[in-house]
Amino acid sequence: MIVVIVVVMMMNDINEIIPKLEHTRTRVVYDNIYPAMTLLLQNILPQFATKRIFFAIYSDIMCRGLQRFYTSCAEKSPEVVRLLEKANIIKVGQKKQVIFGNLYKFIPESEAEEELQEVEDAMRDLTDNDLIIFLGFHKLVLIRDYSILKNAIKIFNTIPDKTTVFCFTPAGTYDEKINSLVEGLYDVMIRIKREEEFMAFGEEIYLVGIEHSLIQDIQTGYGRFKITENGKFVRV
Repeated sequence: MIVVIVVVMMMNDINEIIPKLEHTRTRVVYDNIYPAMTLLLQNILPQFATKRIFFAIYSDIMCRGLQRFYTSCAEKSPEVVRLLEKANIIKVGQKKQVIFGNLYKFIPESEAEEELQEVEDAMRDLTDNDLIIFLGFHKLVLIRDYSILKNAIKIFNTIPDKTTVFCFTPAGTYDEKINSLVEGLYDVMIRIKREEEFMAFGEEIYLVGIEHSLIQDIQTGYGRFKITENGKFVRV
């Protein structure tokens, strides 16, 4: 079945927006992880293929969840698999195994403050020409409490100013007060959500848009796209 992503942005194509996110910090908030990972793997990674690619992944559960997306890419997008295989992985978890790439740094699960200090130390290795993608770190707030956010802010202060950053977070993770604080860490916020209505033939519809932007060339608004059977975003 073809899954339709509806992206309503005030630009012609999502692929026109992504290059402008270089050297910025972007938060991607989603209801469903499938379109979010499609955006990451099929649109974001290829755009920054010449950079050193880092994944910061929190928990073995998140790593296992990535396996189905990696398997799907292996079948449909060998060029994406090549990018994933050369990626550097910073993992917080119980096991050293990773689904793809090179295990750059393994951080055993311990106290949250100690874990995030190790992540902060790893950020010192980044350069202005690197890409880092944070996955699963919202779980810290759910498992611990909001006080841990001060450690997350320290991580962001350690990342070089021009490192390209993407952080993926499920919608509803934070309350309104904390969400406003978290929003201040990013230059751009992309929101992906399912539309209430369905298009013909049972295709799922998603709205994807820019809800927050400090970048002059990136306007807020929504647009419509679909994900085809080969996993690519196509404008509707």
